[in-house]
Amino acid sequence: MSGVPNNFRRRLSGIRDRINAQLDSLLEASPAELGEQSLVDRFEMFRNEQPLHGPARPRRTRRRNVTCTFKVTLLRTGIDRLSSLRDAIASQRLVVQREQSETQFAEILRSTFPQLQGREFELCRVDAQRQVSRLSLESKTPAAIIGSGQLGRSALYVQEKSTYALAQVNSSPAPAVASFSSPAVASFSAPAVASFSAPAPAVASSPAPAPAVASSPAPAPAVASSPAPAPAVASSAAPAPAVASSPEVSVAFSLLSPDTDIYISDEDEYDVDLKSLLNTMSNKVDFTAAPISNQINVTRCNILDSGIRAFRRQRFNPEAKLDVVFRDADGIGEGAADEGGPTREFLTLLMREIHSCEIFDGEDWKKTLACNSKALYNGMYKIVGRMIAVCLIHGGVEPNFFSERLFCQVCNLQPPVPDLQEIADYDFRAKMTKIQLAQNVNEAQCAIMEASDQLSMLGSLWHIQTLEDRDNLVESATKFFIENRLRDSLEQFKEGLECLGLLHLMQKHPQLFKEVFMYEEKPLLAEDISALFKAELSPVGSNRRVVESRTICFWRDWLIEVEEGTAYPLTLDKILGFVSGSTAIPRLGFPVEPKLEFLHPQENEAPKIFPEANTC
Repeated sequence: MSGVPNNFRRRLSGIRDRINAQLDSLLEASPAELGEQSLVDRFEMFRNEQPLHGPARPRRTRRRNVTCTFKVTLLRTGIDRLSSLRDAIASQRLVVQREQSETQFAEILRSTFPQLQGREFELCRVDAQRQVSRLSLESKTPAAIIGSGQLGRSALYVQEKSTYALAQVNSSPAPAVASFSSPAVASFSAPAVASFSAPAPAVASSPAPAPAVASSPAPAPAVASSPAPAPAVASSAAPAPAVASSPEVSVAFSLLSPDTDIYISDEDEYDVDLKSLLNTMSNKVDFTAAPISNQINVTRCNILDSGIRAFRRQRFNPEAKLDVVFRDADGIGEGAADEGGPTREFLTLLMREIHSCEIFDGEDWKKTLACNSKALYNGMYKIVGRMIAVCLIHGGVEPNFFSERLFCQVCNLQPPVPDLQEIADYDFRAKMTKIQLAQNVNEAQCAIMEASDQLSMLGSLWHIQTLEDRDNLVESATKFFIENRLRDSLEQFKEGLECLGLLHLMQKHPQLFKEVFMYEEKPLLAEDISALFKAELSPVGSNRRVVESRTICFWRDWLIEVEEGTAYPLTLDKILGFVSGSTAIPRLGFPVEPKLEFLHPQENEAPKIFPEANTC
């Protein structure tokens, strides 16, 4: 008892005396005196009595945490060392119940990362040398992970199971490994401004009506005569302003010291939308000046070839402004300085050519990759992937033609079950359909022999003994034809989509980019174009204002006629393309507000009746 304060010693002595007195009274008491009161009850009464020195302090209870927070990062399959940002597919902060079961925790991880749906995965950590090692746990609950202390200061990493051998956390023999099994944008150059020529009404002492003016890199299309004079002139000019910077949502690694683990830090991904992601990529581009290596000389009869020549240049820089020059048949420039309009027009035409190029196959708005060994050898898949990224980020031109399978493959999602109708080769599809519809084994074997050449090339030619074997053969051959034989092409295509960080954001936010890459019919409406352009009117009360107001009415009536199809072959997207160089309104809009101008004829100037446009 040496070193104990006197007051504490006196307190302990008093408690000891009270305990001894109670014990003596219990030992001396007869059963009749105790009655029905148990020994436990007597001790409970003793505990509740007031102490000798002052009131008893309330009993302290330690509050137990019921939740725990993990920073979870999904790694690419087969990664055993974290060497770059590309090794991580996505990262998310999760708050889960500490007492959740393995099944509940696994379902939360699968719902957070759709790439894990229907697949087995394992839990890992990363050490200070960036080596990925599996957690050695018998139970994979949140409480067990926290309690084991194996994570240390590392984030929790999730990786799909593969044949790669990952390092163990320690050298202990064959520990249990924590793993789960699967259950049964653009910144644009200056936009267009439309100016119209006003009709010539009979207004006393009023100046001649305002005609339309348009200067465009593309020749003005012939406008079908309509009841109203053809409006729209584009004249605008300011260069693209700097797009407001948007924080990039990405996974960032920082090494603390050789003896510490890695922290994964990323910004909160709540409230992230497609517009902010497009701004993120657009901010990587310097739109102030175009290097000579970024000049694209374009002939309208060879749009795709013109783009390939430029994108193959060794010093072509997708992070710098493009300089597009349209050349006529004599090789002379069309005379438009590229302040944004020619670039938008070229990227719109380029995306149209990409849509039908040799590396894609399938339905018009549900394209998949085609198997083309020459294109693979020449690197065409990578070039087209880069072109798509540049079209989207530089010009706001969206692909909108990916099939669900191609989009899932690019975003590392689980693709749909292969279907015979997805086989682009009509002859092979017909043979496989015949095998599938065979009523018995003999009929199926005959159909297999007819397709033996193609099946042997796919490695799917084998002898069947039952109709179940027939179904397995059809499923195997279909999957190999649609997916497996295109793996190298897909990897090269994804390498091209990495341009300007597009692939990373697609894989991180697939639901947001789905509407950009997959077709969804959203027709352009007359009210969309009408609301897009702001009219610059003369002062109220002037004769010019009267003429301009009437012209605006004619302009809007004409747009309605075009939307209804009565001005065929004109369409609203053709009108927008003539005025702005883009056949669709970019998601980020135009960097300078499009406007309508009225070019009133000057003295001794002939009136104009056709629209003119300045796409820059």
